[in-house]
Amino acid sequence: MQISFLGTAGSLTTRTRSPSCIAVRAQKAVMLFDCGEDAQRQLIKQPQIVHGRVNRIFVTSNSSENIYGIPGMLCTLNWARERGFESADIPLHVYGPPGLADYIRTMLLLSDTYSMVPILVHEFATAACDPEPQPILTRARLYRVLVPPDQLNPNGYYDGNLDEAFLTRFDRKKKTGRADLRASAKRIKLPSPDGSWVLPEQVVGPDQPGRKICMLGATDNLLSAVPWVQAADAIVLGADSQVAGNTERATSKAIAAFATAVQATQLLVTRLPDDKATTNSIVRDIAMLCQDQVTVVPAYDHMVVCLERRKPA
Repeated sequence: MQISFLGTAGSLTTRTRSPSCIAVRAQKAVMLFDCGEDAQRQLIKQPQIVHGRVNRIFVTSNSSENIYGIPGMLCTLNWARERGFESADIPLHVYGPPGLADYIRTMLLLSDTYSMVPILVHEFATAACDPEPQPILTRARLYRVLVPPDQLNPNGYYDGNLDEAFLTRFDRKKKTGRADLRASAKRIKLPSPDGSWVLPEQVVGPDQPGRKICMLGATDNLLSAVPWVQAADAIVLGADSQVAGNTERATSKAIAAFATAVQATQLLVTRLPDDKATTNSIVRDIAMLCQDQVTVVPAYDHMVVCLERRKPA
């Protein structure tokens, strides 16, 4: 799995940091998290990402720094899909808070945009709703899909800027261990003289552990996400309150307490200022509060992080 940071700025764009946008590549699929202005140009600069393989966009909140780049990104992805007609009919899924579909519809309608690729905008609803896709702009093949409350979240959607944390977690299942036939041949006599069965554990090595990535949106209460983020290989979250001087984002103390509580392996901090001294101070404070038990990495534009499978215990 691979995490590419296309934009790492907070609320304000800087000379070296573009608005928030993160790409996660897993095998042949690519998913985007937030899509700030200029995200499509930042995506073009990433040679390891194939545009036509982007199939999902997750929006953590309807803040301007998270959604202004969506219309342009949809056009870029539509163009990339049109070149390969076999993938033009595969839907592009966009997930986000209520109101996101109306925003996309308005932008595509005013710009007279046509789309060959179906676009399904999944809005997290707060009450019971019809789960069937509803067309809202036929010309652009744009549909709204309401996501009702479920057993995991019976109270429905909450704004990520409130106390509840809005997060997305990716779980890659463990893989069966590899068969080592040469080593097995030395331990097992084939064919078996007494006709006994050869069991898998006799020829297959230990299972390869899976991987877990957690992407957190803006929240004041990171501890509400602890049950869902335990033992994650990588956690991505923002820390721009250090610059803005407000409580709309997590502080260094809250981030450190959260990382320690979930036993994080690697903490990737984004939404950082342009000033390197301030960025280094934030990262140093978090690492010290974690007592150096967590690897804290500041994110920069065009930074790529590869998550290899952990070795079997």
